[in-house]
Amino acid sequence: DLRHRLIFALVRVAAGVGIATYYIYQIVSFLPPPLRVAVAQASYPTSFVYSAMARPVIAYLNLAVIAGIVIASPWVIYQLWQFIAAGLYHRERSIVYKFIGPSIFLFLVGVAFFFFLVLPITLRFFIGFADETSASAPQLWPTEALIYKHEPAATTGPASAGPLTVPALGADPTTAPAGAAEIWFNTAENRLKMRVGQRVMTLMVSHEGSLFTPLPSLDEYLSFVSFLGLLFGLAFETPMVLMILAKIGIVSPKGFVKARKYA
Repeated sequence: DLRHRLIFALVRVAAGVGIATYYIYQIVSFLPPPLRVAVAQASYPTSFVYSAMARPVIAYLNLAVIAGIVIASPWVIYQLWQFIAAGLYHRERSIVYKFIGPSIFLFLVGVAFFFFLVLPITLRFFIGFADETSASAPQLWPTEALIYKHEPAATTGPASAGPLTVPALGADPTTAPAGAAEIWFNTAENRLKMRVGQRVMTLMVSHEGSLFTPLPSLDEYLSFVSFLGLLFGLAFETPMVLMILAKIGIVSPKGFVKARKYA
């Protein structure tokens, strides 16, 4: 029976992965906005980085597997329950049947609570914390200056040359000059941008005096979101699990009263 249940569950998981693969671009467009908004408010680039050529493809495939498991999870849980229910008394099964609907609802509420409320706050905290770390300009130790006889680099160019001045605009210009590149600072997004032809690029920036620059990768972000989303979903299940255990008789209200002060 266990073998048949596992086969039935894996078939549905494979179907779920197929569905998730077909809609992978829509899924990817739904998950990253909280991070992209957080880094945009800190004036950092909103695109993900990768160090291996196949990393974006692998990240998409991993996301398709995770999403496929989520899609097939009701069927997988049903198969697991059918296997477990065979070993329970009728009273125990009726208790679980009574609470299984609210349990699923609480799990989804926990995941939604994390994604729509906790995740944006968490991302802003982490990025803000990294942005507030102070780092002075690197300086040579006196011994290094003595050994290498460090001298200031000679400046090149005319003595009257000053800093480059770029226009500060409230929005990106809608027209592009033919045969030329243009550069501007978007004051609404706090970004330095450049357009070549019809392609707009955000120039890589790092905050002066900050020790860190956030350069997240898609797979790291998905792992972070998946783990904490599952954790919050399970945490929201705690009251229902305790009620089921109390109904079955494994725990008692008197035991909780005694342990209240320790909790």
